[in-house]
Amino acid sequence: MILMDMKLTKKICFLIYDNRSGSTYLSALLDTFDEIGVTLESPFLFNLLTGKKNYKSEIDVERTVKNIYTDKQFQGWKVPVDYLNRQIVAKPPKKNTDLIYLILESYFSLYKPNASCWLYKCGNPYLIKRLKINFPDAKYIFIYRDGRSVFCSKKKAISLTSNRPMEEDPIIAAKIWKKYLKIIRENENKIDIHKVKYEELITDPTQEISKIFAFLMGFMPSEDKINFNMGSYYNKIPSSQLKLHPNVAKKPLISRIDGWKREIEVNEAYFYEKTAAPILKLWGYEIYYLPDPNLKINKIEMLSYRSKLIVRRLKVQFRKVFYYAFHPIHAWKKIITKLETNLS
Repeated sequence: MILMDMKLTKKICFLIYDNRSGSTYLSALLDTFDEIGVTLESPFLFNLLTGKKNYKSEIDVERTVKNIYTDKQFQGWKVPVDYLNRQIVAKPPKKNTDLIYLILESYFSLYKPNASCWLYKCGNPYLIKRLKINFPDAKYIFIYRDGRSVFCSKKKAISLTSNRPMEEDPIIAAKIWKKYLKIIRENENKIDIHKVKYEELITDPTQEISKIFAFLMGFMPSEDKINFNMGSYYNKIPSSQLKLHPNVAKKPLISRIDGWKREIEVNEAYFYEKTAAPILKLWGYEIYYLPDPNLKINKIEMLSYRSKLIVRRLKVQFRKVFYYAFHPIHAWKKIITKLETNLS
């Protein structure tokens, strides 16, 4: 299949989310359909869309591909480098979008050859502007979850890169969650997007997954197509990442919807709501701690906790500065994409 035919026959879509919002569970559900293939996570899309745009020689392509394979998450895709190189030789890419198509074709030809809809597990909403330019006909799915649940999950999840909890600061977590939802609201009239509320997906997965299928494919799935045997996608997840997704292949855990109430501390919930209360309410979530006349707040204890957050934040910022000092190109790409999003 030549590149032009591939672009005409394959739908490319992007799944956007904040980490720990249920994106892997949704991916596993969608991957049960023969027509839909869902990738694993990898930052190669970010690296390509913020890197060299055009390839002037084979050496440019070889250098880019070699760099992609240094990423551990992409290695987890288990696309043999020789196999991808054969695809590239057969269909030499002229620009980044061509190479993205070839990488996706290589992945899905191995794991989901009959899929006509390719869903890239993107995550980063800051890429929306560049995605719109490079994939003007793409569709987007945004899955969101109660921010307090997201924070609760991040606290327990150990990052694969830092070997520390993904987030321990409720204020920072709330700011990130707010920003992601703000980006979606500002762009929802500019792109073809379907928003998925995690809590509704868990409560009524059949109805919600049918809506998403119809959005992606243009028609409703028949009842016999809907199943919750998600082992196929689960088995693709690298063993190093399985500890982050212990419930993906299980039945919906409705008890987890409000599990955060029992698992995060009062001061964490208070500061999270203080930072994000208007956005929580706007997206349909109740406020429990702010204000609550029955909640007895120890001001000294809260001040002490806030001081600990500030100290912890300084340590995190120091680690980031140290990392970016040795990875200036990555730092610059992050800054540029955030500026683009804020100015769009």
